[in-house]
Amino acid sequence: DNIFVLDKGRIESSGIHRGLIKKSEIYKSIYKIQKLEE
Repeated sequence: DNIFVLDKGRIESSGIHRGLIKKSEIYKSIYKIQKLEE
């Protein structure tokens, strides 16, 4: 399964969690926020 990261309606990046956490600052930020809410 692929995850698509959108920024202002456009695909900023896509891939699996392991790759996105390394290459996408937007994905990393969203992931950290969600982990804090748990």
